[in-house]
Amino acid sequence: MKSAIIAAAALATVAMAQPHGPHRRHHHEKRELVVEWETVYETVTVEIDESATNTYFPAAKTEAASASGSPGQFFQAGTSTTSVAAPPTSTAEPVVEPTTYQAPAPEPTTSTTPVAEPSTTYAAPPVESTTTAAAPAPTTTAGSGGSSGSAKSGKMTYYTVGLGSCGWDDAGDDDTMNIVAMGAGVWDAISSLTSYGLNQPAHPLCGQEITITAANGKSTTGIIRDKCPGCPTPDSIDVSEKIFLDLMGSTTAGVVDVTWSYNSFSG
Repeated sequence: MKSAIIAAAALATVAMAQPHGPHRRHHHEKRELVVEWETVYETVTVEIDESATNTYFPAAKTEAASASGSPGQFFQAGTSTTSVAAPPTSTAEPVVEPTTYQAPAPEPTTSTTPVAEPSTTYAAPPVESTTTAAAPAPTTTAGSGGSSGSAKSGKMTYYTVGLGSCGWDDAGDDDTMNIVAMGAGVWDAISSLTSYGLNQPAHPLCGQEITITAANGKSTTGIIRDKCPGCPTPDSIDVSEKIFLDLMGSTTAGVVDVTWSYNSFSG
C-alpha cells in the first residue's frame, strides 16, 4: 500500500514538471466526465413473529452495460437501504365502561287533605244536687211532743250528773250547771240516736233549751244533755241538783210536779 502511494506521487511530479515549450503538443479531444446517479428501490419483506424478526431481500439484477460510442459512463450502485419496520406498538386504548344513567325514581308526592276536626260543643256538667240529710221529723205520741209554745206536764227528779247520752261529760257540775235529762218517751219519739262519740252529739234534742215551771210558780231554764230511761212518765224530766234547789229550795221532796216547754226547738 505504501509503495503504491509513493509511485503515484512520483508520477504526479513528472507530470507537473513536464515543460510546455512552444506549445507543440498535440491537441486531443476534450472529454467530459458525466456522473449519473441511479436510485434503486428494493422491496424488502420483513416477518415479525413473537420470537424473532426476519428480513428477506430480492435477488440482485445484473444489467449489461451497453457498448456504445458514447464516452464512458461510470455507474455507481446505489446504496440499498433496508428499512426494518418497527413492530407496531399497540397502545391499548382505555376501555370506556359504558355508563348507564339511571334517573332517580321520583319521590312520591303525598297530598295531605286537611281533615276537618269535629266541632265540639261544650256541655256544662250537670250540677250535682247537694242533698242535706234532714233530721227525721219528730213523731209525737199521746201526752208528749208538741210545738215550742205548748207546755208539757210531768214529774221532776234530780240525779248526779256525769257522761251523758249526748257525749258530754258533766261530772262534777251538779251544783254549777242547769242540766236536763229528757225522759225516754220524748227522746225515743224523736230519734233513737245518742252520740257519735265523746263530745259528738247525734240526737236532735242535744243542746236544746227548755223552760221549767214548778207548782209554786218558780221557773228556771235548763239544757238537754242526757236521756232519762227511768223517768216515771213520757214527759217527765231528770235535772241536776242546782235546778232542783233553784225551784224547790231543797232536795227533800225528791219528786215534784212541773210543766216545761221548748224555747226554740219544735218537737
